[in-house]
Amino acid sequence: MINIRKLETELWESADLLRAGSKLTSNQYCMPVLGLIFLRYAYSRFKLVEAEILKDRPMRGGRVLPVEASDFASRSALFLPCEA
Repeated sequence: MINIRKLETELWESADLLRAGSKLTSNQYCMPVLGLIFLRYAYSRFKLVEAEILKDRPMRGGRVLPVEASDFASRSALFLPCEA
């Protein structure tokens, strides 16, 4: 279970470190930070949906068919290629 207060404290401490280590203002570093937070959410959602897809995935020749972007779109999730 996530301790929200602890997470909030750690996020504020990280923001303080970003400000202290550079001359950037919050509006200059917020977009990269928010991008990383979004990417982490997208990855968590991807792994959850991928597990659901693979559970019911048909097999051909003894191998499970690979997942495709369309499988994720039908479940309102982003498809993340391995390179991502």
